[in-house]
Order: sequence, then C-alpha cells, then structure tokens
Amino acid sequence: MKVSNFINFSVVAGFFIGLAVGIMKFDEPEHMLFMTIVVTISMYLISLAMATIYIYVIEPKHSVLTNKEMIEKQLEYFDNEFDHTERHARAIHQFISNSDFSDDQEIPRKAAK
Repeated sequence: MKVSNFINFSVVAGFFIGLAVGIMKFDEPEHMLFMTIVVTISMYLISLAMATIYIYVIEPKHSVLTNKEMIEKQLEYFDNEFDHTERHARAIHQFISNSDFSDDQEIPRKAAK
C-alpha cells in the first residue's frame, strides 16, 4: 500500500470512528461534531507519524531528503518559475504605471444601429 493511500484510509477511518463514538457518547450535535473532528485529526496525526517512521526505516535510500540531485533540480525549477513570475509581475506593474485611468478622457463608442 502506498503511503498516501495509507494516510487517506486512516483519515477516513478516523472520521467514521469519531462519528460512531460521538453518536454513542453524546446527545448534542455540537459534541458529536467536536468528537468527530478530534478523532479525525488524531488519526491523521498518528498515520502521519507511522508513515514517517515507515519511510525513515524501510526506505532510507528512497528518501527525498537524501537525494541531492533531485533537490537541486527542483530548486532550479522553482527558481526559474519565480523569476518568470517576477518578470510577469513587473510587466503588469509597468503597464499599470503607464496607463492613464482618469475619467477626463471619454471613450469613443460605436453608434447603435
């Protein structure tokens, strides 16, 4: 089972377990909802901890943190994307700075036929 599938399954199971416990234990809907949220978050955190331990112990060589070349490629990609976005934002700022948005000028309109 993939790690992401395990986490998703644990969150869904936590939701239904929390819902069942909330229905059995409380009469007010607010308390049921609170119990459902608490158990769902708890199951999510527990599954994240288990997935982290699994990745650290079972797959240490496949870990993202140890693959320096992949990290450098991703950082280079993100750097290029940031530069592209920054150039685009500067072009938009330049266009807005050069545009005259005053109400004094009247926009010519086509006559209705």
